[in-house]
Amino acid sequence: MSGRTRGELILFPKTIDYYQFELTKLLEKEAYGEAIRMLEFLVDCRPDDGRANAEWSTLLQWLRTEFPDAARGADEGEDEGPAGEEELLRAHVSARSSKDKLYTKRLLESLNRASVDSQLLALEQLAYVTDDGVAEALKQKLADPQLHPFVGFKLLQTLAKLGVEGEATFGKLGEIVTVDVERTPPSADRFPEPLPQIAERVRAAAEDEDPTVAEFAKRTWEEFLPYWYGTALYRELLRADEAGQDVWASALHAAVTRAMYGDAPAEELQDRYGITEPLLPDWEKAYEAIAKFFRDISGVHV
Repeated sequence: MSGRTRGELILFPKTIDYYQFELTKLLEKEAYGEAIRMLEFLVDCRPDDGRANAEWSTLLQWLRTEFPDAARGADEGEDEGPAGEEELLRAHVSARSSKDKLYTKRLLESLNRASVDSQLLALEQLAYVTDDGVAEALKQKLADPQLHPFVGFKLLQTLAKLGVEGEATFGKLGEIVTVDVERTPPSADRFPEPLPQIAERVRAAAEDEDPTVAEFAKRTWEEFLPYWYGTALYRELLRADEAGQDVWASALHAAVTRAMYGDAPAEELQDRYGITEPLLPDWEKAYEAIAKFFRDISGVHV
């Protein structure tokens, strides 16, 4: 695929499903500027299914018409801005809480029965509720053994925004995990080094050859880290040296390529990142962790 322009890039069914899922999340969060940028990328590619391109084009046109400010920001390469989004959400929650005395109670109750996406949206709103009992209720929810890893991470972010400090201990992915609430990364771009370097290495290796792999790897890594946050594997990632970062970057590149295209040249990708024979057991372990992530969140086997 070396040398291809975007218009010549083919998006296969698994890749299309991934981007549809990502678009849904962006629209639910009302992150219209980011959704517009993603759609602009997608319509410039060539999906295996022509219907997807038509749907994306229609949605892009509608978003540009309905949300001109977001469209202008996307054209200028600007984010909608975390500060601006927080102010809007804070105002929204304040208005709803003042009009509906049961608003906070319903948000908390939704954490027990709603879908994962709905729970995440509820937690985003609970971060701006002034009720003193919210933090205690969320601490109790953190002890739920059925808590989805994404919801658990979002819950920690919410507690941190509410000003909670100190250790929290809970079950996650078969482990007992202890973390400092106030040190929870507030966003995908705030994870500590060397974690961002792993996706960056994939971007550097794949961007010219296949931009879709680079983009898919970035978004996968941004969700992989919250999924494993606080576990032994996450702590191991924090200690990764240069060779360890190469191991993880190579495994991420291979897993994403297989998820997109159904196959991946594993040995070639190991060679590209300098994965020697002594590092192969670590590579297999990293690949399996990423493969588990794909199976658990989307049912995709890589």
